[in-house]
Amino acid sequence: MLAHCSPVLVERIGTAAATAVAAALLLTTFLAVAPPASASTPDAALCRVAAHRGNTNVPSTTATENGIRAMHRAVAAGADILEADASATADDQMMLMHDATVDRTTNGTGPIRGKTAAQVRALLLDDGSRVPYASQLLAYAQQADKTVLLELKAMGGATSWTRITNAITRYGQAHVIVQSFKADWLTHMRTLLPTVRLSLISRTQVPVSTARRIGGLIGEQSIMTDQYIASLDGIPTYVFTVNTSAGFTRFAKHVDAIITDNPGAYVKFRSTACAA
Repeated sequence: MLAHCSPVLVERIGTAAATAVAAALLLTTFLAVAPPASASTPDAALCRVAAHRGNTNVPSTTATENGIRAMHRAVAAGADILEADASATADDQMMLMHDATVDRTTNGTGPIRGKTAAQVRALLLDDGSRVPYASQLLAYAQQADKTVLLELKAMGGATSWTRITNAITRYGQAHVIVQSFKADWLTHMRTLLPTVRLSLISRTQVPVSTARRIGGLIGEQSIMTDQYIASLDGIPTYVFTVNTSAGFTRFAKHVDAIITDNPGAYVKFRSTACAA
């Protein structure tokens, strides 16, 4: 490395100082090529908390799942990742809704796919707020410097794909991981946004080659055996939905994040169990 320092520099600062400069250059080079954290790297031991549909460990009248208030509650509880579901309306707007119908979480009835965005926005969630657009969550995550684990729950026509990719691009791919049970949807998303992070959701042990091709795996906890997790080494790996201390203990430090309905409890758990 000293060969890259000019003779004048060496003469002025001396051999010891030049060595220090060389060490700094070496460190910079290492950081530039260091791989992202995965289940096999030390950074994964931070026990990241993914709040399932926001902080749903509160009454639905206080903060309804997939509502902005639930996301605010999740951030306040210490969540690192905001998990949410995006569904298309009749006019191909992408809004946050888990179910195929609006019945369970709003004062309305009927399928979300059968309503325009204006009709959905006219409804009230149980907490009194409006059903948010997916872009609203992405904007909030950018402001709060959080990652959104965004599930493509129900897509519409080509316009719905354009709108969701535009929103991701506008608010920053660094803040988004796109997830889905449908591998073909994730493959299509990659054609639209080649560098966006993707993760396949599964309730069965999919081949490791599939998880590697997609770029990540979100496994239901019953399939996430020690052996299967070990086989996913180097692939971003998440587990859902873990709500007990026994589950926290089982998966902490072995996956990149735990998806939980009770982010506050996991934050408290990791304050001691995952202390660096």
